[in-house]
Amino acid sequence: MQNDEFIINNLKHGQPKSLEIIYQKHRKDFLRWAVYKYNIETEQAEDVFSDAVIDVYHNIVNGRYTKNVNTTLKSYLFEIGKYKILNLLNKNKMSESHLKRIALNTEYSYQLEQGGFFDMAKKVNELLLMIDEKCRKVLTLFYFDNLSMEQIAEALKFKNQDVAKNKKLKCLKRIQSLAFGRVSKEDMYD
Repeated sequence: MQNDEFIINNLKHGQPKSLEIIYQKHRKDFLRWAVYKYNIETEQAEDVFSDAVIDVYHNIVNGRYTKNVNTTLKSYLFEIGKYKILNLLNKNKMSESHLKRIALNTEYSYQLEQGGFFDMAKKVNELLLMIDEKCRKVLTLFYFDNLSMEQIAEALKFKNQDVAKNKKLKCLKRIQSLAFGRVSKEDMYD
């Protein structure tokens, strides 16, 4: 494969074939990283990757990219991609479907086929027991009792539904962190 200096030099001198090298060299790693780290759909990760590659290209051609000793072209590409993903998530305001997917996107959903529903339910229960009582209540009321944020705020004596939403988001992140701590990347992408 071509090194970064070669690729950058070719792009600066109007040889867009190097853009294809960047694309093929980093696509697979970027998609895995984006889907795993930010829990976005593969299609979203592909769109972000394409946009990030184009931004890298424009930054190199327009002289906005400066080679740093500690930064590879790959890390520069991933950094641009990270900000595009964060913008995407902020733009979508972490939709309810995304949050539900985060809650379900744990090792347990991958084990559903092998262990069945009861094994998954047991493991979800184990995770719920690992978080604090308030979080457990918020998630249980929302996902199992199907209460609205307003109803949860009232039941748990939160100031308003926004406080309940914020608490639910923090609890989901905690559950996700615990779940991903129990499974390796290799298990998820084999």
